[in-house]
Amino acid sequence: FFFFFIFFFSSIKQYHRQKVLTPLEITDFFVTRFELFLLHSKERELSKSTVNIYIQLFKKMFNEMKRKYNNDAIGDIKIPHDPFAGRIRLKRSKPKDKSLDIKTIRKIRDIDPKIHKTNKHIGQDCFMFIFMMLGINLKDIYDNILSITPETQRMEYNRSKTQGRRVDEAFISVKIPDEARPYICRIQE
Repeated sequence: FFFFFIFFFSSIKQYHRQKVLTPLEITDFFVTRFELFLLHSKERELSKSTVNIYIQLFKKMFNEMKRKYNNDAIGDIKIPHDPFAGRIRLKRSKPKDKSLDIKTIRKIRDIDPKIHKTNKHIGQDCFMFIFMMLGINLKDIYDNILSITPETQRMEYNRSKTQGRRVDEAFISVKIPDEARPYICRIQE
């Protein structure tokens, strides 16, 4: 998330080309032009989803300025406008196909780490375990890997990425295939 802030601020500086940007300069027109600047940046190709995230950050910071500098109780309104009111988010692009073919998965599985000047299998082990466990997140592996014993048949956990947003607390239960056992042992070490 920190990366988004860094890129956002560098993008604003690059777009605005001034040392100071006041809240009154941030208009609907400014935000629309900035959004187009992000979409058509020659330095980095950004997806519509990423541009939406930057605009949301911008809106959040703008609303924080309004909260800090406006005092509605006494009618002291220093920032009277909302350049984000009525704003429509960009429609998401069709996601690129990220699926790997079986040949690529076998290459990853069969890599000899010694050839690549390392005797550590951790990247390979994590990839294969994630693949066999239907895309489990690394954080969920880290939080739950030590609870798996040789007798454990299923890995049951609350998915950290969506926990708290669902009635079932994002409960997941995945059968542990026998092929995953060697990866589990090495990751646990």
